[in-house]
Amino acid sequence: MATIRDVAQLANVSPSTVSHTLNETAPISEETKQRVLQCVDQLGYVSRRKPRRGAKTRFIAVITDDIAAPFVPSMIKGIQHHACRNGYEIVVRQAPLNNMASVLDLNLKGLVGVIIATSLTPNLRGIDTGRLPTVLCHCRSENLPFMSVMPDDFRGGYTATLHLLENGWSPIVHIGGPLTWTAGRERKKGYLYALKQHGLSENEELIRHSDDWELSSGYKLILDILKRVRPPFGLFCANDLFAVGAIQALREQGFDVPGDVGVVGFDNREICEYVIPKLTSLQLPAYYMGEAAAGALLDMVTKEKRWQATTSIECPLIVRDSSIPRSLS
Repeated sequence: MATIRDVAQLANVSPSTVSHTLNETAPISEETKQRVLQCVDQLGYVSRRKPRRGAKTRFIAVITDDIAAPFVPSMIKGIQHHACRNGYEIVVRQAPLNNMASVLDLNLKGLVGVIIATSLTPNLRGIDTGRLPTVLCHCRSENLPFMSVMPDDFRGGYTATLHLLENGWSPIVHIGGPLTWTAGRERKKGYLYALKQHGLSENEELIRHSDDWELSSGYKLILDILKRVRPPFGLFCANDLFAVGAIQALREQGFDVPGDVGVVGFDNREICEYVIPKLTSLQLPAYYMGEAAAGALLDMVTKEKRWQATTSIECPLIVRDSSIPRSLS
């Protein structure tokens, strides 16, 4: 775990300057402040300072459906880092999706707001957080007046498809997630928009949707597609697990990736570095979503800024071996 001395060394300042920057206890130049804060983020440093005598501890409640899910810890880390830099602490609770507010103690002394951070992207209903400012992270609600911080799934789907087209892959096959989920719908819309921009129309024979997000579904659905479409083609999968399952099935059928099929996944999970070939993927920006959610909430608390109803965070493309034709690699 990083220490204040690690931050000071990386930022080329003294530990006391780091402390003053985080606690706002002395004048610090804007240039130095930004350098220190950048190093804090880079090292994942979290201040352990105790509140000054007589100071009130201020809390942000973070509620999640699954604290151990792949993206939730990074979202919580982003929330925590932003909160600590601004003098707030967080308290984390886990609750089922259909009753997210059940663990919220509205009487917690010093509680200033609530962030609901979920492992997937559901449409939440019936959440009661009293009059507390509330921000949704990686989820949204159509019937509640809460702002949402979401990954830019549409642009991610567009970027993935464009990358395959620009590397000479055609046609482009899509294995999508459930259309009841925002991620499933938006990633498909991005795929279709990229095709349209290149003068290509939607072809239902090239598209399959799963009712889940499991590896086995990617495996089964690419086998179904192969009954109608034969390589070469590009393949955009709506998550990395679909992509890994599809690559295995393609290999068993005698096809080479990326010799016969170029593959792009989504989420940039750790497995991308270990599957053969290494998987090109879109990064789900969980840390930055958490940071943005905390920023939006604290702006509501201090009334410094009003955010849009939905804030979308870019999903960068991480290019690896699976999408680059062997003739270009």
